[in-house]
Amino acid sequence: KKLNKELDTTIILIEHRLEKLFGVMDRLIVFNEGKIVHDDDPETVFQKQLSDMGVFIPPLVCFSKKFAFPIYRCVDEIKGGNGWKTKINRHNRRQKEPLVSVRNLFYKYPSAKKSALKNVTLDFHRGEFTVIMGENGSGKTTLIKHLNGLLSPDKGEIFVDGEKIANKTIAETARKVGIVFQNAGCQFFEESIFNELAFAPKNIGLPENEINERVDSTGSILKLDKLGYSSSPFLLSGGEKQRVAIASILTLNPDVIIMDEPTLGLDAGLKKRLAEVLNVLKSEGRAVIVVTHDMEFAAKYAERVVLIHQAEIAADGDPRDVLTDTELIRASSLTLPQSTEIGKRIGLTNVLDIDEIMRIPGKCSSSY
Repeated sequence: KKLNKELDTTIILIEHRLEKLFGVMDRLIVFNEGKIVHDDDPETVFQKQLSDMGVFIPPLVCFSKKFAFPIYRCVDEIKGGNGWKTKINRHNRRQKEPLVSVRNLFYKYPSAKKSALKNVTLDFHRGEFTVIMGENGSGKTTLIKHLNGLLSPDKGEIFVDGEKIANKTIAETARKVGIVFQNAGCQFFEESIFNELAFAPKNIGLPENEINERVDSTGSILKLDKLGYSSSPFLLSGGEKQRVAIASILTLNPDVIIMDEPTLGLDAGLKKRLAEVLNVLKSEGRAVIVVTHDMEFAAKYAERVVLIHQAEIAADGDPRDVLTDTELIRASSLTLPQSTEIGKRIGLTNVLDIDEIMRIPGKCSSSY
């Protein structure tokens, strides 16, 4: 915004997450199947049917259209009010069996002056969908690298399925703990999608028919069959590479699924599909752990949020408690979910998902 307004610089951004950009962009171009289908000011474009094209509709736009308000550019434009009521559901977190346990973990990189993790103690349970959040450099990725033995703690212990991973090789631990890293292309070994998906199960000695079944199953779930299994994963778009990386881990069938920023490059439709896949994995009794900055994704799908700030656990609990705490979120250099901001603006203090507001019967717009 500063570059654009003060230096008169033209800014072109390719982005799926539009909720934070809506207030500053002047023009919105929508592509579909290689063609420009919409090119206009954002207010005009958002009056069109976009969901079928994978376009993420910002919660503020949904709110404005639902209640026949002008399409607001920022939450502060909504006039404060009260009297709005909606049903708020909390996650019913039952005590589940710990699958991964971290105890009093300390770690500092050899060349660093400060610790990357300080006295971290956590349990990750079977059948639980946990999101780990925090500002850049807080220790999120460092933590998950410890969970399958890629890093060894300076102090503390890690257990997977009741066994110390210090006594295991990385290869042994990786069979139970699969990680998809942020830079998906760095995980590729093979020149075709099929061979990439078959790489891990082949290395652990599975028979060919089972390898083919796993590749077909995971490929179909993530729509990789439409890309062509003979295609090179190195030539795909960022979102497509991410899907291949996720599938390559799922073919190993681990008990713990960890993903670092998995929504990067995914459109709204694929993001929803990813959440569906993760919920299926959770229902199968796996521990699902996602590291992300995507507040809307975390608010909509997580049943537990762990917040890391300056190498320590700042919060661990229900998303409705953690992600709606304004002081806590701002102290961690994050921003509230836009749906939460809208809720607070109209007197609803713990909204997480815009669908919770959309269930409210239409209100008279004259007061707002």
